Amino acid sequence: QLKGEVLDELLAYFYPASLTLLLNLLTFLYSAYFRNQLNTKVTLYSTFVSLTVNLYFDYTLVYGLWGMPKLGSCGSAWGSLIGLLAGLLVYQLADLKLRKRHWHQKGLLKMLPAQGSLVQLIKLYLPLLGQEFLEGMLLVMVISAVISRLGMKQMAIYNLLDSLASMVVLPVYAYATAT
Repeated sequence: QLKGEVLDELLAYFYPASLTLLLNLLTFLYSAYFRNQLNTKVTLYSTFVSLTVNLYFDYTLVYGLWGMPKLGSCGSAWGSLIGLLAGLLVYQLADLKLRKRHWHQKGLLKMLPAQGSLVQLIKLYLPLLGQEFLEGMLLVMVISAVISRLGMKQMAIYNLLDSLASMVVLPVYAYATAT
């Protein structure tokens, strides 16, 4: 039921935001990696940097402040994209620091995984990939297709309820992740 300017505005947001799918996957992988290393501080730092950069660019790009172009809702998508890149940079720097430390301790050749380890990693990766695809992509696409058929007011109500539900679930998710 969306047409005209509203549809154009949504598409202007969608195109840059679609790039965040890959960035979110990389963020998920880094988060799981550092959590398994019992180093959750890196995830906290990455999230803090990502959110701070995201909020800054959302604000400046949506309204065109401090010399930035005024992009409207499209600016919000670009802010999310830039914020995710900043969070990934924190993960990458922490990963390089960790690898450099291991290289000095064990030597470069000992850091390469053994053949059995690669098979084990692939066996662990495929179910996680399937789960992430179902939960993070397929389910979201189906729900988004249903919601897109609603009117503007119903979409706004859905997004508000989804945000409130996320706020309620966040402490539960954080506790489950920590345990």
